[in-house]
Amino acid sequence: MISYSDALGIIATNVKTAKTEAIIPVCGRVCAAGMSSPVNVPAFANSAMDGFALRSADCIGDERLRFQVKGTVTAGMAAPETDASPGTAWEIMTGAPVPKGYDTVIPVEKTTRDGTFIELTVKPQAGANIRNPGEDFSTSAPFIEAGTLITPEILMGLAAVGIDSISAYKQPSVAIITTGNEISSKRADPVRGIIRDSNRPYLEAVVALSGAALIHSDSVNDDSAALAEAITLASKTVDIVITTGGVSAGRMDFVPEVLEQLGAEILFHKVAIRPGKPILFAKLADNTLVFGLPGNPVAVAVGWRFFVNEAIRQMLGKHPGTYSAAKLLNNTGSRAGLRFFAKARSRVNANGEVEVEVLPGQQSFKISPLMRANCWAVFTEDKTERLAGEQVLIAPLTQDP
Repeated sequence: MISYSDALGIIATNVKTAKTEAIIPVCGRVCAAGMSSPVNVPAFANSAMDGFALRSADCIGDERLRFQVKGTVTAGMAAPETDASPGTAWEIMTGAPVPKGYDTVIPVEKTTRDGTFIELTVKPQAGANIRNPGEDFSTSAPFIEAGTLITPEILMGLAAVGIDSISAYKQPSVAIITTGNEISSKRADPVRGIIRDSNRPYLEAVVALSGAALIHSDSVNDDSAALAEAITLASKTVDIVITTGGVSAGRMDFVPEVLEQLGAEILFHKVAIRPGKPILFAKLADNTLVFGLPGNPVAVAVGWRFFVNEAIRQMLGKHPGTYSAAKLLNNTGSRAGLRFFAKARSRVNANGEVEVEVLPGQQSFKISPLMRANCWAVFTEDKTERLAGEQVLIAPLTQDP
């Protein structure tokens, strides 16, 4: 049995960053190369509000100042080609180009109007209420970094500067194989000891959220020949095979044996963690990676979050997952030498401090506490008891951004 840190090191050594491809930007993909903006945004000086464009040099002294309105400029029209005459103003709408020679915009509510003239009720400042070229995005400044996850907000920025193609890491391809004579995707049967397969729907969902591509999903009975066939078939089309169940020491735990028969290199089997200690990581002869997760649902969630997800992040050029600190609200025990990933719920108190409560029901078969959780509380191997008030580590429930 190895430590969690050593297991992560082995994963990192055996995972390669994915190749790149040119794509239309979509949410969930990851930029493989940094980019500069091809244009300045705004592209031209425009008004930040409805008002009047003036020359600040005309606003001398504290007396009420009077300006002649020469016309109106609305958004979507070209700026008038006219010289900026002293004592003149242009009525201007939000987003409209500021006429040449005018350097400030006074809000309409700060003026009174008399026909073609306005009087100011406040003295304007040069540059006020004007959006300058390149103020948001500039061709001279970095626009997006390699490793950036495409989100709706990133899509907004890409659209604003006119970038419609990016270099992205190819999506790692994944196959899921759940195992067990007792599981069914259709119905439970208490008399025959049949339970619903909850692991496969969970893994299908988190794979989709991770930026990887789900290629194959199936289940097999506890049969070594059937399992070998399923893994062999899946490995022909994917980068990662995830199995659940069959990695402990029971008579029906065939995964390690089957992988060895297939010529796989078992890189580690059993990690000093709770839950999910029997987790396995292997590499087939064709370099397909195999994660053998234990069958209990919460062990599957931990195996996904802190092992498989880390491999996918590395393939996508992302930084490793991170932790933050929180004040523990309840005393929590752990087992000596094991890193404990506890179902937990965090919140921010009235003083702005992050607090975390370890939820009751930490057994690895219990899904209901996982449904109430919004994070993992992570307890390192060096202590068997954590007291309320201590600072502990917390991690997002399914994956980092």
